[in-house]
Amino acid sequence: MFRIGEAVFGREGKLGEISRVVVDPDSHDVTYVVVKHGTLRASERLLPVAALESQDGEAYTDISTPEFEQLQLFDLSQYHGPDPDYTALRASMPPRPAARTPSSTPTSRSGR
Repeated sequence: MFRIGEAVFGREGKLGEISRVVVDPDSHDVTYVVVKHGTLRASERLLPVAALESQDGEAYTDISTPEFEQLQLFDLSQYHGPDPDYTALRASMPPRPAARTPSSTPTSRSGR
C-alpha cells in the first residue's frame, strides 16, 4: 500500500514523493501514483503502480532519473476527483483514534 507523502526512490536515489493516486473508475484499483519531483519548479509525473514496491514506508522503482523524467506529466484537467458519495477509499482506511476528552474531575484552585 502506498501513502500520500511517501518517498519514491529510483536507481540513483530519491525521485520525489507521492502526491496523488489515480484510481480506475470501473475497478476502483489504484493504477498510477503521481510523483512530485523538485521543489521550486516541481513537476508531477505518472508512475504505474506495477512499477513500484513499498518497503518500510518508502516506495522503490527500478527506473533511472532520466527514465523518470520521460514519464508522462500529470495533467489535472484530464482527471476528476472522487464523486461526493464515493466511500471505498474511506472504508479501507484505518479508523481514526478516539479523540481525547478533558478530564471531568474538577480541579480546585487554592487562594480563592
